[in-house]
Amino acid sequence: MDKTTYIERVKEKIGKEHGCQSSHIESTVLQEHSEDQRPWNNHVETFKLIGCIAAERCFAWAYGRNAQGDDLEIIIVLASPEIDGPEKAFQHWLSGLYRRGIGTELDETRMEASGKP
Repeated sequence: MDKTTYIERVKEKIGKEHGCQSSHIESTVLQEHSEDQRPWNNHVETFKLIGCIAAERCFAWAYGRNAQGDDLEIIIVLASPEIDGPEKAFQHWLSGLYRRGIGTELDETRMEASGKP
């Protein structure tokens, strides 16, 4: 999927989930490490939200890939005083997964998405 199609797909999901329009601001390459220190790289998109009462911005990224390399799920995290950038949005989402016991599965998916063992 090309970048333009991907951004439009994210904007559609923002509209469906939060009932507002959005404008893409920037892409940030985020480099994180799992609890066992395996690296994971991904692009986190920052959007300005138009007409949203819950937040002025949000952060979004793809989670997982299928065999054709298509994104499986788009994660959207609304900005807040505590979540003021792409890195904090990802860490907030990740901490919720580990609290629910899903972190190990995420680590495996990260490796599949990055193509690294």
